[in-house]
Amino acid sequence: MGLLFSTNSDLEPTGFLDSDWGTCPDSRRSISGYCFFIGRSIVSWKSKKQSAVASSLCEAEYRVLAVATREAQWITYVLKDLKIKLKCDNQSVLHIATNLVFYEITKHIEMNCHVVRDK
Repeated sequence: MGLLFSTNSDLEPTGFLDSDWGTCPDSRRSISGYCFFIGRSIVSWKSKKQSAVASSLCEAEYRVLAVATREAQWITYVLKDLKIKLKCDNQSVLHIATNLVFYEITKHIEMNCHVVRDK
């Protein structure tokens, strides 16, 4: 058993993440997941119900972005100087990550914003 790194594959590390919003019918908590690849080989992944109820899809996705950012940082330490690109398709999350002003509606996710910006 092991990881296969094909000679035909580009070895650029890449990460993907996603979250639903309140799918669990009992708790209405969101389910988040991420995976990281080096080339075409998966090297890290996780799927988990979030620990708190998100009040919006944007909040649910930003929470998984913060968790995936911490995982990417850990992988970066392990792999030394390799840089990992996270791909996020949610425009509101991308706006919050690059906007330096916190508004009333985003104050509840301010700590996660700082984690993402710092990394």
